Amino acid sequence: MISEAAVRKLAGRTGDPAVTSVYLDVDGRHRPVRADYEAAFERLTDELRRRARARADARLAKNVDADIEVMRSWLGHGVDRTETRGVALFSNAERGYFEAVRLPRSVRDEVALGPTPRVTQIVALLDEHERFLVALVDRERLRLLRFELGEVEELPALTDAVPTTADARGELGSWANYTEEAIRAHFRRAADHLAATLARWPAHRLLLGGPEEAVAGLEGHLTQQVAGMVAGRVNVRVAAPLKEIAEAALEVEESVERHHEAEAVEALRQRAAGGERAVVGLAATLTALQGGRVDTLLVSQDFTAPGAECPSCRHVGVDVRQCPRCGTTNMEIDDVVEVAVDLAVGQRATVEFCRGGELDQFGRIGALERY
Repeated sequence: MISEAAVRKLAGRTGDPAVTSVYLDVDGRHRPVRADYEAAFERLTDELRRRARARADARLAKNVDADIEVMRSWLGHGVDRTETRGVALFSNAERGYFEAVRLPRSVRDEVALGPTPRVTQIVALLDEHERFLVALVDRERLRLLRFELGEVEELPALTDAVPTTADARGELGSWANYTEEAIRAHFRRAADHLAATLARWPAHRLLLGGPEEAVAGLEGHLTQQVAGMVAGRVNVRVAAPLKEIAEAALEVEESVERHHEAEAVEALRQRAAGGERAVVGLAATLTALQGGRVDTLLVSQDFTAPGAECPSCRHVGVDVRQCPRCGTTNMEIDDVVEVAVDLAVGQRATVEFCRGGELDQFGRIGALERY
């Protein structure tokens, strides 16, 4: 699974004359046989060559042809589609760079030529399917399930059997006291195990589930850091089947994510209204990004818009005529919003794709600034 750190590293790669980016849907549900996605790739190469010709740059055209051959060779070995439904290919043959990213979700066929890899679709997938952990606890067990890019994996459970009367120790006063202490010890162990799991596998959020008294017992032993990650409750039995737990957890996570997005848009609205380090609208957001001021970029899902890039100084804007910085004639860009996302990731800014309609009131894009 690709991580946010890996995406930031990918976005930091630069290429001259350009990095060629190709997204290809290899989902067997859409393209049952290998020949289907290979034919789709060839259609994408036609578009790449068209864009290279439009720039009238012989060096670029040569590099694109070489990139296509590298990608075709990689695809020629076949794609194991057991868990892979989409691939993202990035190449700059002139500098000997090639990278293939396998994704467990379908992607939209797409090509791009630019100074850095086009990472928007990967960022959108990571945003929509954030890492989160589900912890189900009762007096004897702790079940942990981790979710990443829509896939779920159950980790080995922690079990502490509740003692019987035969296990009682006289020095503890009574069997009841001994049992209570054993259950408290289980919650302490469960909290330690949970903290260790999150240290090895950092998640965005933690969801808890189980009987109320057991959840309360676990929460009483959580560290401040882990407790701060708790985002909601999953109403499901600890012994429930994996499928039932996954469905309940995904429903809660969806609600939590939508609430988080609404809060981010409200923060943008308030700060922009007060003139406090926030901008709304495409032109202002692009200016903030190119000034390196963006802390969080907010984009409405499926928002696209044409724009332009200066071939000389790389200034990006909405004016398709001349560059306002150096006066060079701009090159048109089909979707400048994707360029905005690439810029944000390259600057280590957070990117939030908003799936509600709240952001549409502010030009469908905006940014919370660092300064």
